[in-house]
Amino acid sequence: MKFKVGVSTLFTMNRSIDFLINHIDNELVQLWEFVDDGLHFLQDKEDKLRALSRKARDLDLVLSMHAPYAAVNLSATNPVLRRCNHNITLSCIEHARKLDCKYIVFHPGLRDPFTFLFSDLDEPINESIEFLLKVGDLCSDYGIVPLLENLSTLRATIISPSDFKSFFKLASNFRMVLDIPHSLLTGLFDDYLKHLSEKIVYFHISDNNGKRDLHWGLSRGSLNWRQALEKILGKGLSGPLIIENITLSDVKLSLTALDHFLS
Repeated sequence: MKFKVGVSTLFTMNRSIDFLINHIDNELVQLWEFVDDGLHFLQDKEDKLRALSRKARDLDLVLSMHAPYAAVNLSATNPVLRRCNHNITLSCIEHARKLDCKYIVFHPGLRDPFTFLFSDLDEPINESIEFLLKVGDLCSDYGIVPLLENLSTLRATIISPSDFKSFFKLASNFRMVLDIPHSLLTGLFDDYLKHLSEKIVYFHISDNNGKRDLHWGLSRGSLNWRQALEKILGKGLSGPLIIENITLSDVKLSLTALDHFLS
């Protein structure tokens, strides 16, 4: 049993969306995770959306989408910012629908300085959970699988296996993205596999120095990603494995490393 390997468009986020559209191809992979954020956020870019959709269709590519996260916090204490972030996320779901994406990856909310300091300040967090429940229903209505990712910061409002279990009891249509480097940095990898394997259907992979989430190419850093993949395969899991690097050279390095591992 092997993974279906894909690539995140993260490596093009410092370039224009035209650069991405011109360089996306099926030479390396046939599954691309489009990061709907930064310069590439598709709101009010109908021409770019159509061009991306046409390119994916012509090349017979499977598309996944990563919802905006760089400056988005679904659990922001400020209610105006929280509503704005929710609206941005809803716009992303419409972009994914128009691109016929198979999956959408969402980040849970983060504890900001106020919810971090005041443990009884629950309203922003509870509201973000309620919003994600609505998001899950909307994605399902569109035939898109909603995915929740584990983050590398303990500020995440959903981080432990028990947090995810509680969320999945409420949001039965959500599944989990296991970000392998995030889970290794937080020391939760084995616990996620032990307690959440029935919900894990999708993976992110990259390398780093064991201290920070640097998105290096595989074999450049010190993470034992090979052992992690062996454990995942040992659980019978084989969902899409998405390379998240920040340069094309690192993407190619990761593809080569994965090819050697999988063969």
